[in-house]
Amino acid sequence: RLGTDLEWRMGRASVKGEWTRTAFRGVTKGVLREDAIFDAWYISAGFFLTGEKKPRGQAVKPRKRWGALEVALRYEEFWGRQALLDKGFATGTDRVRAIGSGLNWTPNKHIRLGLNHIHPFFGDPVSMGGKKLNGEDVFLFRTQFEF
Repeated sequence: RLGTDLEWRMGRASVKGEWTRTAFRGVTKGVLREDAIFDAWYISAGFFLTGEKKPRGQAVKPRKRWGALEVALRYEEFWGRQALLDKGFATGTDRVRAIGSGLNWTPNKHIRLGLNHIHPFFGDPVSMGGKKLNGEDVFLFRTQFEF
């Protein structure tokens, strides 16, 4: 596994990117043998609407009594080797791109609540329940406690 990331914080705004590669050498299926290599990367940005600065390695301390509010955006891609699909090691698609947006509320330095919408676009249609899908919509709610 190999990866790298970069983060830039500028007062109320932050930008982060990451790239990873995961390789499994010599995966076998019967008499077939193939290297399974997967790459992924993303870039995300956040901005505090309520004026807080995003500290590194520390909890956000809200300036307002009702908490801190952050908006976030993200773009990501994942791809594998087409040979894995062609030789029957897997089914589906070898590439997924996704866009996401979110809203994070930090009522105090111990609690963070997040609501995210993610829309992946599949490189090839994926069969699910007898239907062919080119993408989907995912809604996530996240709760984080920090002490």
